[in-house]
Amino acid sequence: MADEVENFYDDFSEFQLNSGIHERHYLMHEKLIEIGMNKHSSLLEIGAGVGMITSLIRKTITSGSVLVNDISPKSIQLNKKLNNQSNLNFVAGDIVEMDLETKYDFITMFDVLEHIPIEQHGHLFSKFKTLLKPNGILFINIPSPECLRYLLENKPTEVQVIDQPLPADVIFKNIYSNGLILDSFKTYDIWHKNEYQMMFIKHAYNWEPILIPTKKNTLLKKVIRNLRK
Repeated sequence: MADEVENFYDDFSEFQLNSGIHERHYLMHEKLIEIGMNKHSSLLEIGAGVGMITSLIRKTITSGSVLVNDISPKSIQLNKKLNNQSNLNFVAGDIVEMDLETKYDFITMFDVLEHIPIEQHGHLFSKFKTLLKPNGILFINIPSPECLRYLLENKPTEVQVIDQPLPADVIFKNIYSNGLILDSFKTYDIWHKNEYQMMFIKHAYNWEPILIPTKKNTLLKKVIRNLRK
């Protein structure tokens, strides 16, 4: 099956390259910046394809490090040609089978998880736990299961190899059973209503009541100080 997936994406790479950068790519990059990606960050990009999002990430991470991965050797070859930068490393292979030791601030899987057989997800999320730094964030984006079911039933020629609808409970089970937690989850629109879902995942932690300073809190403290005068 891995060979079948590899061959599919080798053939698919030219289509990806010709499609160029679009709205979803820009959105993923914007979200990474929102959650803290900066020039010093370390990032593992899984399923990077021919490098559309890589080309955006490398402009932000200029002194950190990026490991760019895809199961397709041809995609990695094209990606490296497009994004040949000294702090980027490229590796082709099935992420489920790879032995990696470096820990990362960010791990991204943009429209990738639905292409990995569900029976491998438990092992995959266990690997994420070991690869994430203590305060690291795993950022996953997938087509909504409803959208993917529609495509499978009505437009099967538009789906890719092993395109599986992934209900939230299936994903959440593997998150929590591997010592991770869901930090946030959102279903959102790009070209169609409720088309995609994004989620941000972290290491499990013990919650503490840490007050976040806000304008309201600051104003309240000022009023209290004035009353005490």
